[in-house]
Amino acid sequence: QLIADNYTKNTIKKIKVHVGKYCRSLVTEGVIKRNPMQEIDIRGARLGKDANQKFISISQYKQLLQALKQRPISQMTPYTMVILVILCTGMRVSEAIDLRQDDLDEIKLTLRVDSSYSRTVHDSKAPKTKNSYRTIPIPKFLLQRLREWRFEQNRLLMLNGHRNHEQHLFITKFGNVPDASSVNYYVQKLEHTICQIPVGQTTSTHSLRHTYASYLLSREGGNQSLQCVANVLGDTQAMVQEVYAHLMPEEKASQANVVRDALEVI
Repeated sequence: QLIADNYTKNTIKKIKVHVGKYCRSLVTEGVIKRNPMQEIDIRGARLGKDANQKFISISQYKQLLQALKQRPISQMTPYTMVILVILCTGMRVSEAIDLRQDDLDEIKLTLRVDSSYSRTVHDSKAPKTKNSYRTIPIPKFLLQRLREWRFEQNRLLMLNGHRNHEQHLFITKFGNVPDASSVNYYVQKLEHTICQIPVGQTTSTHSLRHTYASYLLSREGGNQSLQCVANVLGDTQAMVQEVYAHLMPEEKASQANVVRDALEVI
């Protein structure tokens, strides 16, 4: 059924592992005689996105960032503000939508990550891993945008008869934190309208995290160390090396030129 619903092979594999563990426990406890998950065949599932679909190019990343940086605050929404924060920090969307006002340190120019929002229980939960507890440096323009947004959001909430009791940085006009799937929808919409990426070739919210990490690792992003990027992302060095150290198109071309130049001088 999951294959018929067009879930990717990686997603189905994860589900199979979890259900398989549960069934093994049932076998051990004598509830069932055998583990039915051993006979499940997922070879017909479609593959997920290849590496080129997991991030946008450097120029597209800069286009998105510049557009949201300059957009009047009255035209921003909780969704576009969350996207701006992800572009500037590489946060997971669940972390960004759960940010509170006291997570912002206006003196040190940082955002603290110590929780994430669970769509399952509709409440905050602990971050994904112990490495996910972190403090991320932010640029001055993002601080200014967040200051402006705080006043704009309070105005909108008052107009709609809501109060921000838990001091979330981002609240919709209905008084809820932004839904992750809605944030993803706006990412695809912005990629299409701002970056002219054709419909069907747009990426996802998580691709912004991939792109942010890849940009920091690139020459244009300062050739940041794996440890530095891992600290900002809340991942391990091994994870950054495996998942995020792929090269974007511009970086591939740049490195190709470096190789050519090195041979030309011989």
